[in-house]
Amino acid sequence: MMTIYKMIQDLGIFQTHLGFRYLCYGLQLAVQDEDYLLLLTKALYPQIASHYRTTPTCVEHDIRNAVRMAWRRRQMQIRLEELAGYHFSKCPSNGEIFSILVSYLQRIDNEHR
Repeated sequence: MMTIYKMIQDLGIFQTHLGFRYLCYGLQLAVQDEDYLLLLTKALYPQIASHYRTTPTCVEHDIRNAVRMAWRRRQMQIRLEELAGYHFSKCPSNGEIFSILVSYLQRIDNEHR
């Protein structure tokens, strides 16, 4: 869990954003079950919303807002390009963020085994 928190903070998303905790919890779920990456709006956002007693729409919006705010600071773009291994011409979608970060978390988990 600490790895997820640090990784999200390194991207420029801080605990002052509601999207921070939603993104952290969503990454935990998606690392455990990759099917969530295929079902963001039908499964992942509702699961996060249920956990935090909010709506899936709020979860999606707050994650998107936190990502966009961090993207404007440029720190996120630089770090994401390092993690993904390619250049971004625009701010990635929530789905792209989840996919890149889950892939990275799985990669570092495999390296530590």
